[in-house]
Amino acid sequence: MKKLLLILLCLPMIGFTQSFINSYGEFWEDNYGFASQQTSDGGYILLSLNEDTTTWSDYTELIKTDNSGNIIWEKTFQDIDGSFVVQTNDGGFVITGDSGYAISFLKTDSNGNLVWKKDYLGNIAENWTNEIIQTYDGGYIVTGKSRDLGFGNDLFLFKVDNNGDSLWCKSYFAETEGYSLYETNDNGIVVTGCNTDLNWSFILKTDSYGDTIWSKIINNQNFVAGLSIEESLDSGFILAGTKRNLSTFTRDLFYLKTNNLGDTIWVKSFENNSVMHSINQTTDGGFILVGAKEWDPNTSVPSKLWLIKTNNIGDTLWTQTFNNHTLGTTVCQTTDGGYIISGMNNINGSKNASLIKTDGNGNITSTFNIQTPSSNRKLIKTVDILGKQTKLKTNTPFIEIYDDGTVEKRIVIE
Repeated sequence: MKKLLLILLCLPMIGFTQSFINSYGEFWEDNYGFASQQTSDGGYILLSLNEDTTTWSDYTELIKTDNSGNIIWEKTFQDIDGSFVVQTNDGGFVITGDSGYAISFLKTDSNGNLVWKKDYLGNIAENWTNEIIQTYDGGYIVTGKSRDLGFGNDLFLFKVDNNGDSLWCKSYFAETEGYSLYETNDNGIVVTGCNTDLNWSFILKTDSYGDTIWSKIINNQNFVAGLSIEESLDSGFILAGTKRNLSTFTRDLFYLKTNNLGDTIWVKSFENNSVMHSINQTTDGGFILVGAKEWDPNTSVPSKLWLIKTNNIGDTLWTQTFNNHTLGTTVCQTTDGGYIISGMNNINGSKNASLIKTDGNGNITSTFNIQTPSSNRKLIKTVDILGKQTKLKTNTPFIEIYDDGTVEKRIVIE
């Protein structure tokens, strides 16, 4: 009697890249997506500042999603106007913002439940924070501007420990504001911002205690606002923001690369009445930027969210815009090589917070990568349908597992 071998099923390994465009908010509210990042579980966190247009009151919303942008939980905080959020080393989240006149830190657990909230300054005048980071020692540093530290507006760095207790506060440059900061490889801090009249921007480098190491004014009065900064792979810095267009009297985006002392290596700019709010280095050594093009804060004409990918010397590789999405505030590369973007859309006059996930080319597509069996693959073992190693038996299903990750289900019929 002949034996017949049937291959019932071949199961190759399949990889999946998820992308989406999601909006969050109610029709009676204006919602602004200020910051987002991928979380340690593969999902995303979004910070939204919401304004109830019926009561004209503000509140902060923290939204946790899965990897498809579906809401897992959302928490609201009435006593803080949040400006930035990061996931902390313990899996929770820390928010910075302002509460009335005060600088605020708010810490949650991994489910968004409040752990502690601390307020500082706010003695005589308003104070603002723009960005927060967690430092190597588990503490937190924010930057912004304060009227409580000197005369007029002062750029400040404020450091607290992991319980939110104050460690130190330093101010720099009168009439300036810090927009973005980054902890450097030597555990120092680099911060960028501008003077309050938007006449010039700067880079400031400090040690881990906030003491100044060096500072640079960027290109005198042409580059008027540094809005995002990060240390690059070569220990220099990459900075993005807005510059003055002397021919059209508008403000356009710029981004530049410096060495580790803040000296400019190259500069790139676009003349599209545009602004860049966030820049990050990507795993290929290039950079990803997000902001808005055709942007004019003095008119009601909607801008367009603008995503730009460059190589390692700042030359543009591709750009993307998204219909009805008017502003991008932060962008981060995700573990699958795509990008997660926070921002805002404007549909039928209603402003909603946006969370956009793209693939590695800035597209909103789903990509399947199917691994085909190798012609040189080798059989590792044979198991039964319960996964126990077995020997070939007639009339009994078995599964062959190969070294290239493929499997085949077979049965020998006698």
